[in-house]
Amino acid sequence: MNFRTALILFLFFSGSVIGQNNLYLIDSIKEIKFYFTQPNWKHLLDSLYIDGQKERLTASVTIDGQYYDSVGIRYKGYSSVNITQIKNPFNIKLDYKIDDQEHQGFNKIKLSNVI
Repeated sequence: MNFRTALILFLFFSGSVIGQNNLYLIDSIKEIKFYFTQPNWKHLLDSLYIDGQKERLTASVTIDGQYYDSVGIRYKGYSSVNITQIKNPFNIKLDYKIDDQEHQGFNKIKLSNVI
């Protein structure tokens, strides 16, 4: 194998690995949807926050159309949460109930409410 062929193969395979890990790229918009079984999920998350517990609610999540079941969701951090706000930051643990469940190498995703 000559140098040119080796270089082309390296660039091809390294590009495909890098391209798979694009969750936090700033030049694209990701769609993340939560599906809670509890209709009062916001009240439950607020209550966990007020009680100072870092428990999680179990939910299903889709990330850019990829479905994940039995994930754990709680508010992210406690200094950035305000229960009087409509939107609070989230901490999503993909492997909460299903071991090794991950999205593009991440098993925990933190969503901020900063615009």
